[in-house]
Amino acid sequence: MTLSNTPSGHIPRTPSTARKLKQTYTLQELDTLPVLDVAEVAQLLRITPDTVRREIKAGSLQAENYGSGTRPVYRIPREALQRWRDSRTVTPDTQGRK
Repeated sequence: MTLSNTPSGHIPRTPSTARKLKQTYTLQELDTLPVLDVAEVAQLLRITPDTVRREIKAGSLQAENYGSGTRPVYRIPREALQRWRDSRTVTPDTQGRK
């Protein structure tokens, strides 16, 4: 490919050098996904990704690891997220008790 074939002399990236762009979703679209990643859960709940990872490592939030032990890539099923949210729900009779 020559530079004259591309607009303003830009050399297009090849698939091997191009990074996959992260898909971003609206909150309404996130509500329809059956499986979420750490960043999506954090966005949906308005918490940090570190908090989500901490809950997974503590065993409070169930997740599937598709990465390795040194570099985990977590996926959280919608049902597991809902169970975790239900377990953290505050009711008037439990609020403020220690």
